[in-house]
Amino acid sequence: MRYLLLPLILFLCAGAAQAQWKPGDPIVDTRDGQSYRTVVIGSQVWMAENLNIGVSIPSTGAGALMKDNGVIEKYCWGDDKGNCDGTGGVMKRGGFYEWQEAVQYWNGQPALPVRGLCPEGWHLPSNAEWNTLLNYLGGATAYTAMVAGGASGFDALLTGYRCTMSGSYRVSAMSADTRTYFWTAEQTDAANAPFVEVGQNSLQAISFQKSVGLCVRCILDAVTTGSGEIDAPLELHLRSHTVSPQREVTVYYQSDEGPVDILVVDILGRVLLRTTREAVRGENILNIDLSGVAAGTCVFRISRGREVVTQLMQLN
Repeated sequence: MRYLLLPLILFLCAGAAQAQWKPGDPIVDTRDGQSYRTVVIGSQVWMAENLNIGVSIPSTGAGALMKDNGVIEKYCWGDDKGNCDGTGGVMKRGGFYEWQEAVQYWNGQPALPVRGLCPEGWHLPSNAEWNTLLNYLGGATAYTAMVAGGASGFDALLTGYRCTMSGSYRVSAMSADTRTYFWTAEQTDAANAPFVEVGQNSLQAISFQKSVGLCVRCILDAVTTGSGEIDAPLELHLRSHTVSPQREVTVYYQSDEGPVDILVVDILGRVLLRTTREAVRGENILNIDLSGVAAGTCVFRISRGREVVTQLMQLN
């Protein structure tokens, strides 16, 4: 037995070293053991799934039903826990939370960053952090990259929300098409807080009553990277691009040596170009021919492993 002990110890130590988490890897919430995918977008690291922690409570009427009772509470679509967890072949919507529950009952304007319901090392995104994400993904057209299957990997599912006016569950607040809604960590006033609405063809910021039930996405604390810089682990950086009148595109990017995947999609998500190129360590120049593509706005994505970087491109 003593001849087997040392190799066993070495094997366990090696396994522990390999298990060190890095941005883009899934995380496990130690509070309940649930796993969440994560994604690197620009200089930020986001959960790529909706938060789903808490005990499901029924939406039995209008207004705020969640309590500051030391128990994390959530609504599940249709008051069916399977819709939170994605069991039975349905969409995994995650939980819907009132704003006060999401921030864990701050009195007044919260001091940023607000951990709220997020796992340790993560927090609810502030208005500024949402703006950073939306601007990075193209501003008013960021929804093309944010929705499930979009170029960013954010994977916003169109979940609907829990309506505070009736206590029912609705697919959209102001439209017939299905949309999704995410809280920010800040309040507008004592009764209202801002949130981000994302649809298949829409994006806007709205302020409404804190008692509405919305989804929560968490963003990584900068200090948890160990380097003090959130973008230090990244190896792939998209610098800039130029487009000629003939729609010949030149892209400038930085990468480690190895293959990078190139994807260009239009604003409806249709694939215009998909290819793989070999990068050298350091600065790279990529030339692609989009002369056969119609004029308009498209999304350019370059990826290497779990690293994904996107940029909007205008073809005139």
